Amino acid sequence: MERVGDAEVPAGAHLVVTFDGDGQVYGDAGVNRFRGTWHLDGDGLTLGPLVATRRAGTPEATGRETALLAALVGTLRMTLRGGPDAVRLAGPAGEVDLVRTAPADVATALV
Repeated sequence: MERVGDAEVPAGAHLVVTFDGDGQVYGDAGVNRFRGTWHLDGDGLTLGPLVATRRAGTPEATGRETALLAALVGTLRMTLRGGPDAVRLAGPAGEVDLVRTAPADVATALV
């Protein structure tokens, strides 16, 4: 399974990140939905600012969500992981491993 920071994402956790071609990023962080902007420059991906809903969740899910949203802010280094459908985003707040789960014309990834 994929990971956020040093923690693997458990098999029932629903974490989704979608990058639209118009510079919008949105998704489900496990407890709350989020939205923001993205810009690609070489191997750097700049995200943010991000906004999110404020629903309550379990401590485990909320902790995972907090780590994910923190890791997705700022300029992140992108590296492919074994093919074009798997990428690692790394920045000052941590790393996120993404895998494309939709057709190539839709840039949606499960974390």
